[in-house]
Amino acid sequence: MTIIADTGPIAALFNPKDQWHSQVVETSRKFLKPAVVVTCEAVVTEVFFLLRSSQIGVQNFAEALATPGLYIFPWSFQQHCSAVMDLYLKYNDRPTSFADMCLLHMASTIKDSLIWTLDCDFQIYRLAGNKPVPILS
Repeated sequence: MTIIADTGPIAALFNPKDQWHSQVVETSRKFLKPAVVVTCEAVVTEVFFLLRSSQIGVQNFAEALATPGLYIFPWSFQQHCSAVMDLYLKYNDRPTSFADMCLLHMASTIKDSLIWTLDCDFQIYRLAGNKPVPILS
């Protein structure tokens, strides 16, 4: 199984003062050891923004990026620009984020994947064939 990590759980994991920190730590203990964890550069950017007031969070996240564990999927927006833009058009009636659309496209191309998120938006988004997005929340 592949876990596609959204911004919220990653930021909460690295910020001990985050309201979701304890739940995210517990979820990571249960689900992340046997799974492959991937994300995209848009999520990394959002995580650094959310951690900006937590020096220890920034430091720990930067160290995690430099060591095995949190793996940034070798996925390039340039290669998937058209598909991501199609998703933006599909969901233009909602306030979508660039990162969410990238993760949604990743979920549509990675078999046996779950999106690990704290957002409810992924319950609204759909994969091909109007299938719900498998989520871990």
